[in-house]
Amino acid sequence: MKKLFLSAVAVIGLMGANYTIMPYGAFLSYNNSVKDKGYIGGIYGTIYKSPIKFEYGIERDIIQYKDTTPDWKQWNFTGVFNFFKGYNYVFRAGLNHLKVSQGNTKENDNVYILGALYYKYLNYNSGINFYHSKYKDFKVNQVSLKYGKYFKNYDGTFYFEIKPNFIFISDKIKANTPKKNYTDVDFKLTATKWPWITTLKASVGKNAYKVENGGFVVYNLGEEYKYNYGINVSRYFKNIGTFSIGFSRSKFSENNQDSYLNVYLLTYTRAF
Repeated sequence: MKKLFLSAVAVIGLMGANYTIMPYGAFLSYNNSVKDKGYIGGIYGTIYKSPIKFEYGIERDIIQYKDTTPDWKQWNFTGVFNFFKGYNYVFRAGLNHLKVSQGNTKENDNVYILGALYYKYLNYNSGINFYHSKYKDFKVNQVSLKYGKYFKNYDGTFYFEIKPNFIFISDKIKANTPKKNYTDVDFKLTATKWPWITTLKASVGKNAYKVENGGFVVYNLGEEYKYNYGINVSRYFKNIGTFSIGFSRSKFSENNQDSYLNVYLLTYTRAF
């Protein structure tokens, strides 16, 4: 059974805030694909009480097809505990549960999340995440390394991040992928000039069944993705919160041809 791409939302978290809530919505459009369009809606939030921050997410996805294929419908429920050790270490553990259905076919899948991060506030950070995805007939393990660095100038701040990902699929036949192992690299550049924040993102290298954003994003339809790029622009309003708009475009293989996915995203974030 094929699985559905989960989400393109850029998950954020504010360590200094006691509570954060972020409702979001996205529209998906496909080119040169049997899929037609899709809709995503969800809520991401955090609850912080030193030394623990709990992240949670609830999301609903619907994908419609151009032919008579039944709509793909999916719920996902995610919870991640972050344990802060001193002023420089964070350890993570959590679960992303996927509840999918298509016509009379139903399935429940799980992604287990583990991670560790070392950071110097507004200086640099380095970390590792491990994801174990358990599907009906096969399993996927992923190791993601990360290094991020802040750069400051006279009127703003830049943040650059690089993240190589190593994906290992237990059975490529049952997973319906051309290969068992994949390696790709994610890049991110964020420019902050208050109250504006602009983020550019790109991924190079092939991947399948990839997990992103600390476990909150799962590509679980089985397509082999070739690249992705996107932009997100946010503006903070005092006593109101932060509004963000984003766009991303991905190239993937479907039925031995190149197809494209465009995602249009809108989010609102409020910290308390």
